[in-house]
Amino acid sequence: MYLFLATANQNRTTSKVVDVPFFYGRDDEDPYEWCRLFEAAFAANGWPDNRKIALAAGFLKEAARDWYEEDREKVISKLFRSKV
Repeated sequence: MYLFLATANQNRTTSKVVDVPFFYGRDDEDPYEWCRLFEAAFAANGWPDNRKIALAAGFLKEAARDWYEEDREKVISKLFRSKV
């Protein structure tokens, strides 16, 4: 078991130095501010560019996740296209 976990950790292609807050899509949240926070964490963590959208999507919850699932291309172009 421990050997499996050690091997899995060695094969990781991403690391996390800076946490990214979850985004829920509530009225009191600013999606553009969340994108700025995500971009800063993305750069600080040294995550690969080809994983940006998938990583960002992993931090979307509830209404924000539903919005993303309903129209991925529109969400990506609105929030990330100019930065990808």
